Order: sequence, then structure tokens, then C-alpha cells
Amino acid sequence: MATVRLTWTDPNSGALQEDEIRIYRATSAFDATTLPAVLDTLAADTLTYDDTTASDGTTYYYAVAMEKDGALALSFTGAVVIPAVGLVYTVTIPSATVASDLTNFPMLIRLADMPPSFWTGVRLDGGNIRAFDMAEAVEYPLDVITIRPDDETGTIAVKVPTVAAASDTEFKIRLDASTEVRRARGAATGMAAVWDDYEAVFMGAECNANRAKATGDFEVLGDVNTFENVSTIQTFTDDPHQGLAWDRATGDLYTFDNNKLVRYSSAGSVLATNSDPCGDANTSLGVGSLTHVCDGCVYGSWIVIPINNFPTNSICTIAVFDKTTLAFVAVTNVTATEDEMSSICYRPDTDRFYSVQWASANRNKLLRWSIDSGTGVLTADGSLSLDFSVASAWQGIEWFNGHFWLSDDDRDEIIRVNADGTGPRDAGLVGFNDNGGSVSGNFEGICAYKDGLAFLVDPTSANSYATYTRPWNLGFGGGGARFGTNSGYIERNGLAGGTVFTMAVSGARSANRQSALLSFRDFSSGGTNDRVSLAHRLVSGNYRVEMWDNTNTWTTISSPVNSALSTMNRLVGIYNGTTRTLYCDGVQIGTQTGITARDADFDCLSVGIDDETTGESFDGDLTFAYVRLGVLSADWIAAEHLMISAPATFYSIT
Repeated sequence: MATVRLTWTDPNSGALQEDEIRIYRATSAFDATTLPAVLDTLAADTLTYDDTTASDGTTYYYAVAMEKDGALALSFTGAVVIPAVGLVYTVTIPSATVASDLTNFPMLIRLADMPPSFWTGVRLDGGNIRAFDMAEAVEYPLDVITIRPDDETGTIAVKVPTVAAASDTEFKIRLDASTEVRRARGAATGMAAVWDDYEAVFMGAECNANRAKATGDFEVLGDVNTFENVSTIQTFTDDPHQGLAWDRATGDLYTFDNNKLVRYSSAGSVLATNSDPCGDANTSLGVGSLTHVCDGCVYGSWIVIPINNFPTNSICTIAVFDKTTLAFVAVTNVTATEDEMSSICYRPDTDRFYSVQWASANRNKLLRWSIDSGTGVLTADGSLSLDFSVASAWQGIEWFNGHFWLSDDDRDEIIRVNADGTGPRDAGLVGFNDNGGSVSGNFEGICAYKDGLAFLVDPTSANSYATYTRPWNLGFGGGGARFGTNSGYIERNGLAGGTVFTMAVSGARSANRQSALLSFRDFSSGGTNDRVSLAHRLVSGNYRVEMWDNTNTWTTISSPVNSALSTMNRLVGIYNGTTRTLYCDGVQIGTQTGITARDADFDCLSVGIDDETTGESFDGDLTFAYVRLGVLSADWIAAEHLMISAPATFYSIT
């Protein structure tokens, strides 16, 4: 099924304030005299509605009605066409775009270039995007790097068997059923298959995988953000302290205080309040000790929330409330399984809830729960072990784009955990951290919000607020990460080495300092400079694009290029054993023959540093970094740069 979003303005207030808003839908045009049955009823002041029940291949007509004292003020849409399963788009690379045939070329496509119908039919996580030959007989490997349905942007990569120089190259992008999910990482047409000619590929954003392999992630260390801090959603006058949830279907935002639930419209108006949810749970269980509401989530027509008596931790429950009225529905005493719980989320693909703990001995586990959809009673259903044991103050958990995301108040970080619980705590992906000081306060509960995640920030001397973060979609390859001033970096070791290789990275610096964007190095050497680096070198007051290694020092540059602040450049370095060559933005700027071949024991690709001394660490944005054993041609490098810098020149989509 597709999702149809309706938005509108509401000028009514005061004596003219509507009582409610009604949504009507039919498969043929209608007017005020032929209204169909009410599809849904919304609270006054609501400004958006997501119809999640629209069927593929169907045309609908909608009306939004403001109801006041039985009278209706109606606004009608035109025809809304839901794409049929299998809606197909043709991607064309015109002849003469590339100078020679390119074999098994990973082609990057900006999703902003897709027609509007694509955004009506695509899954939120891009799981139903497929690529095929023109006969739709052979499926091509595809990698969803980033996708932002809310602002209709993102990047995918498709492995094209041949990009021809003498004739047009065509292939198809197809949207399959909305129930489809992303191909498995190691599948024949999954992420790793796109990049299987490479040794390591880093794209960042929501994923720190080495995209070239079926297993193995880049380690993320220090001040690195793969998510951007977009904006403050709302500052709350009632100052909640525990968490929040967002309802994609309605746009409503829910806040959780120690003993209060509030439902807000997308415009920030209060729609409903429950001022004593602890009392509701106490009454139902016949106890009086529950005092502490925690971070909850939306599930169908309900809100599911842990309630306990923290910090005593003698009773722990999971309560259910109506998401519209916030009226009490049910509560389950789970003390026999867990005596303290800080947050819970719902994972649709397993139809299970997962919870985290703030202070208990179970902080190294995600507890799993099933729910009776009729009664709201929850049952313990095992646990998922985390592969790290660091005692952290987990304040929130959410399921987003195939991963768990945990809010850590100890370190002011949002971290990613793989679906199986892996993702080492001190070297895994940090989606967002506050090393840069853009957020002020404790990190509390977390929820999926639009194209990313929102979490509650609780300052010590001001009202709490919700902040919105989402994966980067940087230019020159999509995805990416922002490197701060505290020597953060990303790396993957255990790679196969060789004396012949190609390495590349796209980067934009934000500081005036000599720094390394990318290094291919001997991991065992640590900080002894046994490496090759693509760098910004300080020369006569400018920061020049260059390449360095510890045997041959700086590359001989014939056409110097100075890096400007906040300007993205694409750097490619090639070693063939006897010669090294440097390219910037698709053009060769230097070559040097008669070099000493590099060590064959290079086994680590490091993004954002020179070596582990971090003496020349990078400040700014980096993306689309790789190392590949073998030499890529000048034509390949030129085509790669044209593809990412001027996509409208490289391809068209119909």
C-alpha cells in the first residue's frame, strides 16, 4: 500500500474554531451532495493527514472538511493516482557521455531527479526499489545509500554491466510492491554486489557498513556525525523530561513526562492531555507505587509506555493508552522479567516490541515483547544481546530503516545497533553526538520523525525541546559524514593489500589546516606514518590538493589545485607499482614515475585522518571514499566525477 499525504491550512480560531476535521475518500469524483463515508476523524487544528490504506494502482479523490455545530466547510482534491506495482522509469546515459566503454560501473543516481510518481509509490526506506535491464529479465545490484521521502531526495547506486561510449546505455528502475524490503546486504543483487570489485567503500549516512563486503563495518571513532542536526521541532512549555513519539499517520507528536502525557498537533497545539497516567496504572493493578512514566511509542491506535517506580525499581509495567484521547486502555506488570525500563519501540518486521534499561543489570540486552492486539496485554518474548558491555544510560530506543537507534545520556550520543544486536559500542556508528555543542541538555527518549530521528533534549535550566536529526545526503556521492575538531575518524582494517591500487574520496574542508582526507595504511603500524594519504597540503598560504606517502613524500604536481573552504572536491590517487598519479575533479593534476612501490601489507582504509596520531585530522564533510585493488582508467575517473558533479549531463530519467 502507498501513503497519501494531505496538507491544508486552518484559519479558524475563537468562536469559529472547528469541532473536528473529517477526511473523505472515494474512487470517483464527488461533491457536497454525494459525500462518501467518513474515512477518518481528526482533532481541531490538525494540518496534515497520511492515508496509509491507499491501494497500488488506484485513483482516489479526497475532501477535507471542517465541522462546526454540524455544518461542514469542504475542500476537495483532484485525482490522486497511486502508482501500480511495477511502475518503471528508464535511465538513459547518452552516447559519447563516456570516452570509452566502462564495465561493471557503479552508477550513482540522485533520487531528487525521480518524477513525482516515484515518491508516491516508494517505501519510506526505499526497500521496494529495483533495477533491471531493459527487458526486465536481469536484475542489477542496487544500493540504497540515502532516501528522504519527506523532502524527496536521496542517492542510490546501480551496478551497470556496461556503460557504452558509442551508443546510448539504458536500464530501468522499478518500484515493486510496497511490502518488499531491501535486498540483503550479501545477496546477489544487494549492497555488496554493487561494490564487489572494491576492497572497501564508505558512504556514511545511516550506515557504517563496508559496502564492498557482505560483512564488516567501518569503525567510527571520536567527533564524527553521520546525521545532521536539522532543527528544533518544538520547545515545550510544560517541560516534559522522559521522551516523545511521533505518529506518521497524523503528524501528531506525543511527549512523556514523569506523570503526564500530552498529544500535540503538527502545528504545536495541545490536542489531548492525561495528567495522571501513573494513577491509571496504579488503579488498574491495585497498587500505589508507580510514579515514573518513561519513553513510549505509537502502535496502531495506541500509545505503549513503560511505567515504573524508578529509582526504587521494585515494580515495572508496560501500559497502553488510546493515542487520540490518551485514555487508559491496559497495563501489564512485567516485574518478573525486568525491574526497570526506560524506553520501548515497535519493530514492524518482527511484530515485536523492544525495550532498553537505564540502570538495571540488563543494559547489555534489548528485551523483546509481544502484544495482544485486542487487549493490549504484553508478554515477555526473549531478548536480543548487544555485543558490547559498556554500562550506558540508555534513555531511548527506536527502530528506523532496518536498525535500532539508542539514545545515550551518558555520552550525549545517538548510536546505531544492527538488527542482530551487533555494532560495537565504542567503535560503531554514532548517528549524532553533541561534541560540537549544537544541543544543550540531557539526551532523553527518541522516535522516528520524518526522514530521520527526533529526540527530547532536557536542559538543566530551560524548558525541554525536541530536536530533529537525519542522515546526511552530501553532494558528490550522497550519504557522508561531518568531521569535527576533536580528531574524529572512520576506518576499516583487515583489508587485502597490494602495490597496485586506486583510492578516492570527496571532501569539503571547514577549517584552515593541513589535513588528510583519506589514508590507505598499515594498521599494525599505528602512528608510524606507514601510509598513502590524499590531503590538503599547506603551500604558500593555500591548501593544495596533494598526495603523500612515507617513502616517496609529496606527489609532483603539474597543475596545482587549491582547495577552497566549503567547496567539495573529488580526489583520486593511483599507484601502479612504478608510477603514482593524482586526479582532482576528474582531471589529472600530477604524476610521478620511478617511485618506490608501496607495501603490499596495507590493510586499513582510514577516512578523515593521516594515521592514529591524528596530527593532521580533517575538519569538514567527507563522502564516497573507497580503495580498489587495480588501476581505474582516466576515462572512468572522468565519468565518475561527471556523474556526481553534473548528473543532468550524465543521465536522464523518463
